[in-house]
Amino acid sequence: MANRSHRSHDEREELTSLLARHAWTGEPRYRSARWLRSDFSAPLWLIESDTRFEINWDVQLPDGESLCSSRHSALAETLKSWLIVGTHVDSTGGRLLSSPTELTILRRTLYCIDYLLLNASAVELVRNGLAGLSDNDLKTLIATATSTRSVATSIYQWPERLSAFLRRQIRSLTPEMLADAYAKHDDLGCRIPPQAERLTSLNSEEITAARAWLAVNRRYYCWRENRRKPHAWFLRASLYADTLHGTNMRFPLVNELCLGGTVGSSIEYPRARVRSVSDERSREERDRAIVATVGRLCLLREAGLPAPTVDLKALEAFAAALDSRPNGRFRTLPQSVVFAALRGAVEFTIVHGAALVDSYLAVARAAASAGLTIADLSATACFENHLTPECRAMGVRRWTIEADAIGGSGVGVRNAQWYAELRKNVALYEALRVMFGAVQIVVGLLSARRASALRKLKANGCLDASRTRLVVENMKSGFDGMRDTIARPIPPIAVRCIDLLARIHSAPDDVSEAAMPAKLFAFPRKDGSGFVTTVADTNYYESTDYFCDWAELPLDPEGHRYYIRQHQLRRFFVMLFFWGGGFGGLDTLRWFLGHSSARHLWHYITEVVPGTTIRSVAAEWVAYGLKHATKEAELLAQELKLHFGTDDFSTLDEEALCAHLEDLIDEGRLIIEPQFLDNEDRYRIAVVLRPKGAQ
Repeated sequence: MANRSHRSHDEREELTSLLARHAWTGEPRYRSARWLRSDFSAPLWLIESDTRFEINWDVQLPDGESLCSSRHSALAETLKSWLIVGTHVDSTGGRLLSSPTELTILRRTLYCIDYLLLNASAVELVRNGLAGLSDNDLKTLIATATSTRSVATSIYQWPERLSAFLRRQIRSLTPEMLADAYAKHDDLGCRIPPQAERLTSLNSEEITAARAWLAVNRRYYCWRENRRKPHAWFLRASLYADTLHGTNMRFPLVNELCLGGTVGSSIEYPRARVRSVSDERSREERDRAIVATVGRLCLLREAGLPAPTVDLKALEAFAAALDSRPNGRFRTLPQSVVFAALRGAVEFTIVHGAALVDSYLAVARAAASAGLTIADLSATACFENHLTPECRAMGVRRWTIEADAIGGSGVGVRNAQWYAELRKNVALYEALRVMFGAVQIVVGLLSARRASALRKLKANGCLDASRTRLVVENMKSGFDGMRDTIARPIPPIAVRCIDLLARIHSAPDDVSEAAMPAKLFAFPRKDGSGFVTTVADTNYYESTDYFCDWAELPLDPEGHRYYIRQHQLRRFFVMLFFWGGGFGGLDTLRWFLGHSSARHLWHYITEVVPGTTIRSVAAEWVAYGLKHATKEAELLAQELKLHFGTDDFSTLDEEALCAHLEDLIDEGRLIIEPQFLDNEDRYRIAVVLRPKGAQ
């Protein structure tokens, strides 16, 4: 009995020790985090989460004193704890967050803190600290943060603050300073964009004066050939020196302040919408996240820190009443667009891929031997000698499309002639970007993986030993930010495309980059000095855009081009399955993936594609049937007539129809699922509508 008692005591002590760091004590609670690499009291914090950055707490408050001064120590401690509590187990329900999620929460809290610092006088932050924030102050914070999709315009008010700053500086200009500026830059008053394309509220005269002030103070730098734009770091430091994160933000380019020509679009046509709803209002999901960030002040107050009293339910109700937009439904690409893109991508890689890769490797080695970049080598007469005959036959003559070579102004503006040159394949760099985009289309469609997983693929090692499966990180799995590595089927044509890109990464590169595993979709730099080191969302889709313009993908009824994105390919991947068992017997997807049975294919789809996407695609599939008078129209006729007041479904708004069908699916009344036949080799899509009230 004594032994059992002793053992029980030891177990309790062990459990107490394990939980000690999460137990309430008299000591300050939120003073450490796994991402914090500095002492809590340090004025400069080093953060290591999904990325590495610093936070300088030594900012000036309206009373002229630093936040790090002894006078504001309580405020500083509360703000620091607010940043920590967001990723603490008290907020996460005991879960350890992945690094990307952790970083999102940190940034969102920093935005809220910066709002208070930027509006410190209005909320009387110096006198009352966080504890003095009223319900109205918190609601104003939430309303501001959720007023637009961009924190640059909501929290930081970039256009308004920049306009006011430049107007103040303009007043300091003297006639002598203006004369000096015009003597050095004779284009200060040229190429002022129309009002609709300006970011600031400055008029044309003020824009010219602002350019002069920037020029006099040497705040321009050369961006592209003779094109100049203002130093972004200078503008950020001037406007947001007294914030924690404002100086690290990437704000939109101020087109009207640039010299040397207008900003050319990076795509030939306006972009077709990828969501059914698109406007500048914030999304409901983001609104809830902002409310949750403010709501964490409750935990600070419970921990004894000077924080405001927060009525979380009242704030949630307030946010719900704001004019935010629901998460828009992604639009499924027309099948003709996807098949045209897939055909063009496969043909380009098969016909031109090997020649482009061989030429790039030869050119890169020649440039390395000469101690030059490829761009420098291109200026010599011997550049074409390093291209393969096949590459020259497809039209390649130089490294990149130069503006002066197509009658441009020498500033790299993409005009109609630039796109004509792109489609003639006159330059190796642009042809390679088209090839990278083509491979992204092929691999993206035939794997149906998330773009984030594709961007992480290694140039060597993304195929298994059998070379029939793609090895990827499953982006929605794993513990504590670690990803499960999985291998999934991929057809031979995609393997062939992957091999092309893997081979191009055997080109000579500098030591620092060569030491790092190359990303499969890391493309060559435009100056020809190796490969980009980061495959981010932006430059990944730039390659796709190159291909879409080269292939001249169709335009939608509004005259906008379909610039394909990976989430659309994932949706189409599912749509093919529904079409394969329904209208017309399009069983293409099974052939692509080489699955032995329809049931195996369906299992693969449900594994890699979210259920919300499958439901949405199923609703779109049924909507097509309704509009084209198939048997689904007869089945659902009475239900839809009661809801819409008409049985002429061809006249119904497709988005409203799909939204109602999704509601029926969510309620469990409408069931759309495959039925497998003939030993699972064939299937059909069954549609069942349950009466109201049926279980």
